[in-house]
Amino acid sequence: MMTLRRNIVVLTATIDPSDGNITIALSDKHERLRQYLENIRNLILKTDFTHIIFCENSNYTHDFSELISLANNNCKALEILSFTGSNEIIKDKGKSYGEAEILNFAVDNSMHLEDDNVTFYKLTGRIFVDNINKILRENCCDNIFIRWDVRKKEVDTRFFKVQTRFYKKNLYRLLDQMNESCGLSIEEVYFNHLKGNATIHSFKTYPAIRGICASLGKPYDLGLFKSIYRKLQLKTGLLDLRRCS
Repeated sequence: MMTLRRNIVVLTATIDPSDGNITIALSDKHERLRQYLENIRNLILKTDFTHIIFCENSNYTHDFSELISLANNNCKALEILSFTGSNEIIKDKGKSYGEAEILNFAVDNSMHLEDDNVTFYKLTGRIFVDNINKILRENCCDNIFIRWDVRKKEVDTRFFKVQTRFYKKNLYRLLDQMNESCGLSIEEVYFNHLKGNATIHSFKTYPAIRGICASLGKPYDLGLFKSIYRKLQLKTGLLDLRRCS
């Protein structure tokens, strides 16, 4: 049923954020669920991903059978992982802790990530990358991360590619470092660990991310000027973490 080449994506999600008590612009669980379902459908119908892993940390009950059937009918696999995150710690340390915990749970529990040689793309659950198929075609390297912006010491954690073995060795153990009350977001913690690492790579094409930032309620769309600016940054190597020290 599956194509020989596996393109795996892990969507990180929180359907019902009420237990985590994190201040976010969009807290309505029904609207959040609707957006997640729409994004999963788009990944099934519009992208070359063969395996879609949806992992969420509010243990929300929903019947995903329609989307699972849709995936099967399109020769793809949809895996649903749901668990109760460490809400008290997330309240104290912030949503970065929750994001990292979701990724760790996916790596520990997904049937598609059991092989340490497997690579997967991480995608924040309610955003879409319009040029994703181009990126999938041109990136054969295992570990791909870029900076958020040259002015910030941060990794763009909305979208990256990583080998399961690399993740377990390098990123899995960083969970306890996530503490936004101390200024240590997941973007900053990843940057501090990955900067100057000669074994990682950069995207060849800047990801055209579309969606709404849950924390601020603002669109991720850059607009024409900022889009050109980020593409130039990428092309000239300014977003390459290997060049950071």
